[in-house]
Amino acid sequence: MKHVEISVDVLVVGGGTAGTIAAIQAARAGARTAIVERGPQLGGTMTTGGVAYPGLFHAWGQQIIAGIGWELVCKTVDLGGGELPDSSEPYGHAHWLHQIRLDGPLYAALAEEACLDAGVALFYYETPTDVVEHEDGWAVEAAGKGIRHRIRCGQLLDCTGDADVVAMAGYARVR
Repeated sequence: MKHVEISVDVLVVGGGTAGTIAAIQAARAGARTAIVERGPQLGGTMTTGGVAYPGLFHAWGQQIIAGIGWELVCKTVDLGGGELPDSSEPYGHAHWLHQIRLDGPLYAALAEEACLDAGVALFYYETPTDVVEHEDGWAVEAAGKGIRHRIRCGQLLDCTGDADVVAMAGYARVR
């Protein structure tokens, strides 16, 4: 097995929508950033999981959430030939009418492109196996097929969805 040591400012474990957007933001802000993702692509449940209906960027007839997530959604809809719902129409309790149908594979490709454009290093098919806190940050062991990374970082973001990294670091998970 090949062993590789790297150092970054920010390590995001979990490349779902939250992890992807956090990594893009950190890299755009100038931090050396990496994502460790156990699967084959970014986007998590929205892409690999097949739940391609992000929504609720709008409420009460106005946009309430924007940023990188909205940027990726709009680009996906535009390139995929889709259509954004009329968000000026308040639907009351029928908020799902503001949800947006996305092409999951296209979103995953655009999310990867945005990460790479921002300078994020991507480690697919890798799973964290150990997390150790140090005075100056963290060391995370991540294993993949034929490779083991030891990634030192100043900031560690657990975006696994199950708080797996939190548990490995010895902290309690609350359900």
